[in-house]
Amino acid sequence: MMRRRSHNNYKMEGGGVAGTGNFRLKALMWMIARRMQSAAKHSAAFKASLEGKNFVLQMTTASQRCSRYFQVKNGNVESHAGIHVEPTLTITFIRPDYGFELLLRASQPLFMRAMQDGEVKLHGDPAPLFWLVSVGRYLRPKLPDWVQIR
Repeated sequence: MMRRRSHNNYKMEGGGVAGTGNFRLKALMWMIARRMQSAAKHSAAFKASLEGKNFVLQMTTASQRCSRYFQVKNGNVESHAGIHVEPTLTITFIRPDYGFELLLRASQPLFMRAMQDGEVKLHGDPAPLFWLVSVGRYLRPKLPDWVQIR
């Protein structure tokens, strides 16, 4: 049973709110884009990882209600909300909440397990995914010691 709530969210049985997964995933993808752009300007190691790279990495949900692409070209990173016409790799998250958790941790074994479980679908050249996992350490914000990520 669903009851209407404000801002197109619906309260579901069990206390969860439908629609919050899309928002969290959109916010995280936006933050990843900002961190990439900042690292491209300020981190020598991240700049080195961009050398010779030319690809478009698309992240989306199965419903395509939450989509963002990252274009890496000439040592720069551009990102836009929406669907790119010809991405090099499309990562499709079956559930937005699972996509959020997966991107938050960004490890190759987790991505592999998610693909085996059918929670993530890849379409295209997987090289941009391996690049993303390898540069994940540059994208994490510096958090105070008392903040813990589950």
